[in-house]
Amino acid sequence: MSKILQKKFVPIIICLILTLLLYGSIFLMARLPSGMFFGLDIPKVFVTHFVVLLPGPLWTDIILLYILPIVVYFLIIAISPYSTMFYIKFHKLFYLFRKKPKYGIYSHLGDISAGKILLRSLKVSFFSFTIGVYLIQAGLGSFFRFNFSETALFRSEAIFLSTYFLVPFVMIIFFTLWILEDSGVVAYRKFKNKRKNPDIEGVNRIFRDFLEYFIGFSTILAYLNIIGATIVDVLGDSGWDPAMLIPIILIFLPFLIPGLFAVPMIFYEYNYERNLENVKKYLLNKDYPNIVIPDFNDLYEKKKKK
Repeated sequence: MSKILQKKFVPIIICLILTLLLYGSIFLMARLPSGMFFGLDIPKVFVTHFVVLLPGPLWTDIILLYILPIVVYFLIIAISPYSTMFYIKFHKLFYLFRKKPKYGIYSHLGDISAGKILLRSLKVSFFSFTIGVYLIQAGLGSFFRFNFSETALFRSEAIFLSTYFLVPFVMIIFFTLWILEDSGVVAYRKFKNKRKNPDIEGVNRIFRDFLEYFIGFSTILAYLNIIGATIVDVLGDSGWDPAMLIPIILIFLPFLIPGLFAVPMIFYEYNYERNLENVKKYLLNKDYPNIVIPDFNDLYEKKKKK
């Protein structure tokens, strides 16, 4: 328990508490008579059809939204040696017409900060959020919101539901990339007789950079779309209405999503060394060697002794 309550887990534990409060509020709104929960109400279709693609009513859907990320986590750990090898093979494709790198395993067993855990979780959140927005814009709202129609409120509800539904699938992308990064797989190129600097980088970098650029650009567009639709369709037409809370909550949704996969992230950090040991053993059996990267001062001192 003391490991779970470490400082580095505080941000995602807060997100977990916030999502539990959010779903608890939805549950109360569904149970109480109309308007009894601070004047708010929940559409009856949310009770019978919360996320359309998930089986069952509201209660089972909420349970599944917490259980599915845990199930996906164990699946990711099971396939992690093979997913890491897949990324290495994929990485080689970027060097078909260039000098091919050599690959090795750089062991680093340092701790991870709360900031990096939070940053990792937010990447999953914003990626799920932007993909959810684009799915609704593509006309797939009826797969997530029952009786969907093209209004700002219904679109917001559909984005809300699609984002939560997508989390387990997005986890597969990001958790496997974190394993790739944490396993220390690096690519190394040295150019003899050429005026080029040596090139050494983590294999994860090219994939990470692409996803970060996509998330940054797409998030801006998604927020502009949501804010514009809320102002025009809700504020402009009907003034204040409790239903306005859904589009407003949607703006802060990416900061709540980490609560859904907080447990898998804690599992990942708690079993970090054991999980990565399996990956490293697999790579060593595939003839990927352990390598040592010296500190800069070590390089300087050796040069000075000559």
